[in-house]
Amino acid sequence: MYSVFPLSAEIKLWLDEMSVEYPRSADGRNPQLAEIQAAFAQLKGYSIKESDAELGEAWQAFIQKTEEAEENSWALLNILRLIDGPNEFYFEKGWPDLIVNITHLISRFSGPLVLICDSGGLPLVVSADSDPTALSEAWCT
Repeated sequence: MYSVFPLSAEIKLWLDEMSVEYPRSADGRNPQLAEIQAAFAQLKGYSIKESDAELGEAWQAFIQKTEEAEENSWALLNILRLIDGPNEFYFEKGWPDLIVNITHLISRFSGPLVLICDSGGLPLVVSADSDPTALSEAWCT
């Protein structure tokens, strides 16, 4: 599982303790569903299957590579309880490089986000100014 949190004052203190760099200029926020969907629209070569969007219910999107490739990368993004406003979300499973790329696209709307992998390692700060390829290479290896 990959948890995602908006960059906030509280998270910054935690990142400081671990010597993880982050943008000093702005905090992030959780994205609205329309912003997540707009980020998906920017993915080229992927299909997205979304569950019905019912307020108060869980929402899920399955993102899968459609182009022929050595690996058929995919990710599963979840919102536990959909609201009409900013939504907390996480990735249940998936390819780390795709998760970083999707998080990067969402950060264009929400501001900086922090990815935390449940299997350990340092958190990854993802912002619109980040290079998702460089982030993936540094974090996923």
